[in-house]
Amino acid sequence: MLEKVLSWINTSDVTTASSSNHSNSNKNNGNKNDSNKNNSTANIKVGSKVTIKSSAKHWATGQTIYNAVKGKTYKVIQVNGNRLLLDKVISWINKGDVTVPGSSSANHSSSSNSSKNNSNKNNSNKNTNTNSIKVGSKVTIKTSAKHWATGQSIYSAVKGKTYKVMQINGNKLLLDKVISWINKGDVTVPGSSSSNQSSSNKGNSSNSNKNNSSNKIGVGSKVTINKNAKHWATGQSIYNPVKGKTYKVIQVNGSKLLLDKVISWINKADVTLAGSKSNSGSSNKNNAASMHNVNVHLTNKHWTTAQTNFVNGIAADIVNVCNSNKLYASVAMAQAVLESGYGTSSLAQEAHNLFGIKADSTWKGATYTKSTKEVINGRTVTINASFRKYASIKDSIADYAKKLESRAQYANAFAPKSANYVASIKAIKASGYATSTTYVGSIINCINSNGFFKLDGLSKALHL
Repeated sequence: MLEKVLSWINTSDVTTASSSNHSNSNKNNGNKNDSNKNNSTANIKVGSKVTIKSSAKHWATGQTIYNAVKGKTYKVIQVNGNRLLLDKVISWINKGDVTVPGSSSANHSSSSNSSKNNSNKNNSNKNTNTNSIKVGSKVTIKTSAKHWATGQSIYSAVKGKTYKVMQINGNKLLLDKVISWINKGDVTVPGSSSSNQSSSNKGNSSNSNKNNSSNKIGVGSKVTINKNAKHWATGQSIYNPVKGKTYKVIQVNGSKLLLDKVISWINKADVTLAGSKSNSGSSNKNNAASMHNVNVHLTNKHWTTAQTNFVNGIAADIVNVCNSNKLYASVAMAQAVLESGYGTSSLAQEAHNLFGIKADSTWKGATYTKSTKEVINGRTVTINASFRKYASIKDSIADYAKKLESRAQYANAFAPKSANYVASIKAIKASGYATSTTYVGSIINCINSNGFFKLDGLSKALHL
């Protein structure tokens, strides 16, 4: 799965807010446990709101859960066994690592009724061939299918394709590769009279020939996401900052690739093999601010564990956004650290605002009001100001780049007009980004003392 980042988490790792039997939730991951031993998590479904525990450590895909999202509440947009896909962070989390705000057994019956309705939506009698389906069977998704059993729209790329059944739950089938539940009424059995297998094979054939270099792709290969790519293999829209960027393949499943850093599944047809003719020269447009090792782990003996986690939790997103926009990741990281106090400020905690960006007349989203110190006419004064409030840390990072890019006065902050991070932060300050007279020195000192210049691909610090 995929980052904001897409991460898998086991349901045994979550409890509801009112649960008193959390210790029993991990005894049995089977269906019996889901329905009986942890009643507080049994009613979690698509649309439920859950809060990430402050004690949670890892997403279901293994990455460290960054502190900024702990204690925050998110909506469940997909349920897969013991795992929940959360909106905004777009990450899979184990149920044992969440609680359900204000949950009670009162809504269990409605969940049960909803499940009953879903299972009866597509009666298996509509397709008598599905009666023989079992784990291991191959089924083809009908081209007329509209929704997964969990309610999300089925994306066109998988229609007419054939998948193996991994699990069966009543009238629902869990399919491999797409890792989604589908109603029996929305599939056919290949070889049956109603099957559209021939069209499925046509589709697979064209996919495999779209990119001849994809035949060479394996675990460890580096691939670049095509700029015209639209959807991850799981159906979500591919966000612009990662297009044209190169990632390492960490898993291969048929025609799908799991990419590092973004931790997302993508179709082979939506990537090119790095170094191949079709990709040559497209990945290094921003030489001055390129980052060849986004996965670098930054350390500093003066950092606390929380500070280390914060820096490394946002590093990949900052590098991806800055490289996409010809900005310097070192500058953005230093600004985020100083403005947010390593993610501990009220603005970061309550509004996901890492850069202290105010809500001016162009901002149409939510706002957060707090007191702040400003230098006005040479005097430092405290005022109440309205700041932009974001749905996630990633949104804050993306809006930071958008703000600089949308205003002509910041043009000199971008590469190649700024040859390095020192020139860039000088241009940013000169354009009115901050009022403090010591702002440039503070940012450069933060970059140099913390080694943030490594995010720009540099091996040593620069100076004023």
